Amino acid sequence: MNKSFKRKYIKYRAISVILIVSIMIFSKNVFAAKGNPDNVTTTGQNLIYDDPAYIEKHNANLSKLEVSGYKLTPEFNKNTTMYYITIPKDVTSLDVACETETSKAKYVVSGNTKLSTTKENRITIKVTAQAKNTKTYTIVVSREASKNLQLNSLSVTNVNLSPEFSPDIYNYEAEVTTNEFKKLDISALTNSSTAEIEVIGNDPESFKYGDNIILVILKDSKEVTTYQIKINFIEQTFTTITTETTSGAVKWIMNAVDKIKEFLSHENNQLAVLIGIAVLLFLLIIVFAIKISKNKKKRRMNTNDKKGSHTR
Repeated sequence: MNKSFKRKYIKYRAISVILIVSIMIFSKNVFAAKGNPDNVTTTGQNLIYDDPAYIEKHNANLSKLEVSGYKLTPEFNKNTTMYYITIPKDVTSLDVACETETSKAKYVVSGNTKLSTTKENRITIKVTAQAKNTKTYTIVVSREASKNLQLNSLSVTNVNLSPEFSPDIYNYEAEVTTNEFKKLDISALTNSSTAEIEVIGNDPESFKYGDNIILVILKDSKEVTTYQIKINFIEQTFTTITTETTSGAVKWIMNAVDKIKEFLSHENNQLAVLIGIAVLLFLLIIVFAIKISKNKKKRRMNTNDKKGSHTR
């Protein structure tokens, strides 16, 4: 290996190393696991941090929330802060069990004793992170009643409820196949002209594929009645939607594209692809450098041959 080629080889190798390191740093910044603890604010702006210690310090999430003997509606999720339960008329206290995601956070439960038997009660669980930011979970407690306050009708446009609506049935299920989350068109009418209707959970930004809980809550001065709709969102796919004229090659390409998308949806795979590209670029640079060196050597030999022929 001559000196000129050796210098170029070292130069190209240095460029390749810098390129690989740059891609790895970029990959870390783009694909590293991020934490976004709730209620974390700095100068009024929500920020995202990679530092696990920072995330833990500002973590004000619960990992568990239960009321002994009763089922929360909707099911517990650390990002859901409002829940509902119905209890018998004679119950005046409830046993609330909580756990925080991090041992550094503390919580205080209030409102779960000396419950009123004549009005709606609210139990609050205030979680304080080590950094002193807070997050409050609320359980709305209503009394079992004769259910004088009911719906006369309940429907969701283009969605079939199961079972069929009846004023005395308070839990329904439905399936929705879609590739885009949109607010559902829910129609509800009460049997009381003074009652208010509140729909909770019909938020496209919080929807996910799988089960989602939507609550239709009726309220008047004396009573609270809750109807629940469990919507199972099913992702719409197009790989199996083909006509008789679709060729086998087109079907194969569609399936291959879906598999590639699924593969690249995982962060580890994305990083592996980037590293693979970096290695390929490194090899191409080496091959390119060798080719340039050979061409230059060949030109020098041709030049020397010509000079030798002129000398003779």
